Amino acid sequence: MRTKSLAFLFSLLMLTALLPVGASASPLTVVGSLTITGAGGAALTTQLVGIAMIANPGFEKNSTIQIPPFTLPVFVDGEAEDEEGSTSKSKLLKKNFDTTLALTNTTGASLVIELTLRDATGALLTPTPVSMTLLSHATEVIFVSDLLP
Repeated sequence: MRTKSLAFLFSLLMLTALLPVGASASPLTVVGSLTITGAGGAALTTQLVGIAMIANPGFEKNSTIQIPPFTLPVFVDGEAEDEEGSTSKSKLLKKNFDTTLALTNTTGASLVIELTLRDATGALLTPTPVSMTLLSHATEVIFVSDLLP
């Protein structure tokens, strides 16, 4: 009887030692808007087209918005890594929902665009607009969660 009890206790201790310890994470939800402009904040007309898709990682449930217009709602929900009590938004461990942009340059030249991310109150989420260059007739896929500071 004592042997069985010791074997059970030993097995239980080994099992707890081998199981991974959960990472410290905190929930992160961002509801806001994204504005797409040309270089220096210039208005875009027909130079850029695309879609924005708010979806879970498996794309099972999604909502799609055509671009233009160049200001659209965005939604990000997940768990961010918790570093010494502060949430680092750029390190999402688990994404429940994210907004994915697919943008296509319709011109024959490179196009510099700026992405400005705001929260639900209109306050800037990024200190400066995120700038990127799209080559001639190129398509770029951008995850809004990657734009978070």
